[in-house]
Amino acid sequence: AEHIASENQLASGSTDQENQPSAPFTGASLNATNGIAPVQSITSSSPASEFSEQHEPLVVLNEAQDNVFINDAVETPDQPSLDYQEKLSEQQLELAKLVAELRQEENDYAKRPRVNYIDTLSAKTATEATYVREWVEKVEGVGNLNYPDEVRNKHLSGTLILSVLLNHDGTVELMEVRSSAGKSLLDESAKRIVNIASPYQAFPPEMRESYDQLMITRTWLFGKDNTLLTE
Repeated sequence: AEHIASENQLASGSTDQENQPSAPFTGASLNATNGIAPVQSITSSSPASEFSEQHEPLVVLNEAQDNVFINDAVETPDQPSLDYQEKLSEQQLELAKLVAELRQEENDYAKRPRVNYIDTLSAKTATEATYVREWVEKVEGVGNLNYPDEVRNKHLSGTLILSVLLNHDGTVELMEVRSSAGKSLLDESAKRIVNIASPYQAFPPEMRESYDQLMITRTWLFGKDNTLLTE
C-alpha cells in the first residue's frame, strides 16, 4: 500500500504517477532523461573569459595620475580681496580711535574737580556755614563801600540770583547769573563786586578733603536806599 502523506506535508500532490527527482539546475538546454541529470558540455569559454565579459576592465592610476585627480577634486579657499582687507583695516582703525576717545573721556571725567553746591536752603556743616558767612560779609562789605555810582545816580533797584564758583584757594573760577534783575547794569555790577572782593579765604582742611570747588548761589538785592544785601 502507498504511504499517505499527512496534512500540510511538503511535496504533497494529487497526481497518480510517481514523480522523478528533478535535476539540480533546470534550463532550456537541460532536459531530464530517465531521472538522470545530463553532464554539462565543456565549452571553449573559461572562467577568465567569463569574468572579462561580465565586468568592465579596471582602471589603474599610477601615483602621478592619482595626485592629479586628488588635487583637482580639492577646492582651494578663496583668498580675501584687497578691497575687503583695506575695508577691514579701516574699521579696525576706527574702532581703535573710538576706544582711545572713550578712555580719554573717562580720564577727563576722573580728573574733573569735585564740586559742592551751597545755596540759602542747603544743609551745611559748621565749617561750611562759617566759611559762607564770612564770604557773604566780605562781598556785602566791599559792595557797599564800592557801590556802583551809575546805579546810585540812576536810582536803580532790583534783585538777581548769582552763582559764584570758588576754587579751593579762594580764587573765582566763574560766575553765572541764574536770574537777571532785568537791568544789565545791576547784573554786571554784582559780578564786578565779586571780582573786587576776591580772592577769598582758602578752603579749610575739612572742606578741602571733601571737594575741590564750592559753588555759592545767593540772591542779590540792590535797594532803593543804595545798599547791597545778599540772602
